[in-house]
Amino acid sequence: MFEVLSGGLVEYIAEKCNKRKVKFGFGGIARIGDGILPAEYILGEHYRLGSNSVILSRTFKGNDNYDLELEVKKVRNREKEFTNWKESQYIENMGIVIEKVNLFLENIK
Repeated sequence: MFEVLSGGLVEYIAEKCNKRKVKFGFGGIARIGDGILPAEYILGEHYRLGSNSVILSRTFKGNDNYDLELEVKKVRNREKEFTNWKESQYIENMGIVIEKVNLFLENIK
């Protein structure tokens, strides 16, 4: 399910949307630090690609002992970090996304 991100399809569509000033988003993300592909890496791609929205996955909620306000605050704090990233940091993050997706695919074969 992450191959569309790591394989460049989302980037291709993002370029088309950005060129025409069409808002777009993709998803989903789990909580920060969670998920097969941790949310912070996916969020980095949102910023690199110019996304305007993200979908929260079912796993964002987690168990019954989670604090929604705290989890959203963690996402917002990471967003602040991304606004200060240099291009090289976005490229490094993209490489990590590709690496993690490829590792995941190898493990399910």
